[in-house]
Order: sequence, then C-alpha cells, then structure tokens
Amino acid sequence: MAIWKTYRIADIITEISDEKFVLPVIQRPLVWTEDKMELLFDTLLKGDSFGGVMVIEEEKDTKPLFNYRPFTKDGDLIASRQVDKLSQLQNFVIDGQQRLQSFFIGLKGSINGKVLYFDLYSDFNTEFEFKFENDTLKLPKQSKDNAERAIPEHNWYLASGLLKRLKDTNDEDQVASEIISAQSITDDTKKTHITKNVKAFYKNVITAETLGISKVVINKSHNETANRQRIVELFRRLNDGGTKLSSFDLVASILKGFAWEMEGFLRETLENYEEIGLSQDNLIKLVFILQDNHNKEMASIDGGDADFAINNRERIKCTLKALKDFLVHAKIYDYYKDGNRSFIPLFFIAYHIYHKQIDNNAVASYFDNYDAGNADFPKMKKWLCSSPL
Repeated sequence: MAIWKTYRIADIITEISDEKFVLPVIQRPLVWTEDKMELLFDTLLKGDSFGGVMVIEEEKDTKPLFNYRPFTKDGDLIASRQVDKLSQLQNFVIDGQQRLQSFFIGLKGSINGKVLYFDLYSDFNTEFEFKFENDTLKLPKQSKDNAERAIPEHNWYLASGLLKRLKDTNDEDQVASEIISAQSITDDTKKTHITKNVKAFYKNVITAETLGISKVVINKSHNETANRQRIVELFRRLNDGGTKLSSFDLVASILKGFAWEMEGFLRETLENYEEIGLSQDNLIKLVFILQDNHNKEMASIDGGDADFAINNRERIKCTLKALKDFLVHAKIYDYYKDGNRSFIPLFFIAYHIYHKQIDNNAVASYFDNYDAGNADFPKMKKWLCSSPL
C-alpha cells in the first residue's frame, strides 16, 4: 500500500538533517554533477515538476528491512549502519535520492568543497541562475547572455544564508529590503530583480508544498527476505528511468539486499585495489567467476552469492593483494594504473591464486619470493605479456 503526501523543501531538508529520511543500503552513492544540481534549483524556482519521491516507511521500535546511511552534506559516501531497532519513524528513500541529496547539499552543505550561490539578478522570466563555488572571487561577474538579460552583471548570494534569513524572519519583503539596503542598490530594475528572485525562492523553498512523496508501507507479517527482494525489484523498476543504474549497479543493490555487509565489502575492496583497474563491475564479476559461475544472470542472483562474498571476503582480499604484488614484480603495475586496461587476463590469475590449496596468509604473500621459489611467476608473466587482451 502506498500513501501520497506533499512536503515543503525547507521541511524535507530539516527532516533529512534529523535522519527522518535516510538511504537504504541498496542505494548507490551520489552521482549527480554540480551542473545537474544547479539546474534542479532552477526547475524548483520556476515551479516546474521535477518528479515524485518514493520511500519505505519504517515504524519506530521495529527492525528495518535494510540497514541505512544518512544523507551526505559534502558528497562523501557515509558507511551504512547496522540497526536492530529504530529510535524513530524513518523513511527509506528508494527513488529520488539524487534530487533530495541535491536539495540537502545546496541548502545545507557543499559538494567538492563548493557551496551554492543564487544570482539575485537572475532573469526571473527565463532562468534562475545557481552556481556552486568555493571562492566568491571565482564566481562570474558578467553574464554570457548580456543581450538577453535586463541586468548584464550577476549578484551572487549564498543560498543557505538566504534560506536561514527567510526562515528567521518569515518575511520575503523584509529580506529583500535588507539586501537592497546592505548593497546600497538605487537602480529600480535591480531592486525589482532582487525582490522578485527573493520572493520566488521564499515561495518555492519555504511556503509551497512542491515535493510529492509516496510512502510504501511494508507488511512485516510477510517473510523478511521476500519483502527485501520485493523492494529491490521495485528499486530496479523505478531506476529504469532517471539517471540509469548500470546492470552491475543493480546487481550490487540486489546483493546488498541479501546481505548489508556487501556495501562495506565492495567499498573497502575498491578503495584498496581500484588502482589496478578493479571497478565495482569487475569485483562483482570476480565473485561470480570464483564460484565457477561467470555466466551468472541477474534474475538468478540469490542469497548464496552474497554469502559467498561475505564468507570469503578475506580470501578475496588476500587474492587481490597477491594480484597487485604480481603486477608490481612483473613491472606492469604502472601499465594498469595509468590506463583503462582490460581486467580479463587478471581474472584468470586471480582465479588460480584463490583456489590454491594454501591458507590466506600464504595467498597474501604468494609472490614474496617471486624471483626465487615461485614457479608460477615467470609463467604468468609470460602469459600476461603475450595476452592479446
């Protein structure tokens, strides 16, 4: 069952701060660019539709279907939390993360060290201009579209500061007058633009219910695993539109739906071995290959795949360490680090090392004696260097 409710942007930002809206472990990281976030604010102030949001509503004092992470204020990924019982009613966002995250960052935080500015001289009939920047001196002073604007220069104002002042006073006319007075504006056209733009910001961010949220209520009497996979399937369908997930983004979400520890496994492993060309796609492929199931189909992914990865994560990490050591000793590490190289030959080497009948410590140190007692090393090096891939 789904329940529809409308929100004001300012209210939703407060609820995100209070972690009443959170991100389930199946969600990917933030992917929107600064440009896309800026355009979203233009859409908001124009009063145009930017789509609804869908959430799972989880009750206080219950165990949620998924572990979760809070929204980020600076664009960095926050690790998900393992939760046995919720301290408050929470909404787990399964569609609309990028839009909500953009509003939260723009009005409360930063991205790439940059905060959001609003041009109070925007031509309110055509475009509301926003810009992320970390230094006011870097903000453009003149518009590129001078011929089309009534005012050729910009007047950048910190969006978070404007929001705070409008909430404090609850009076857009007063705030506009304060800005005009503080900047000693005497030109009537400039006064009009400041007033109109402040009013548009006040209306669409603070007073109007511009955001629609559909809340899906879970029947906890049903099987927990079945409920999880129902939501993962809904997540997959919803993300066929918007900023599309790759097939392996969806696979990662399915695996995290079976085991929340998959998020940490994927993140930590990629952080340590991304430099040798290990992408999320390649890591998931490796998990399937190590199970002798390289032709795995998305529809056939099950809890056993997540269990394999989690139960054998140390073995996999030791294997990847050995693989990196091999590339270093073979003097082709820089070749992989500096370019977008095929990972396919490395799958074969990793498979061979992983399935050696030795313990994890021996796997991790497998190439320590590469120049003396390791018979595999010269054969692997010769094979890899002659590989057409």
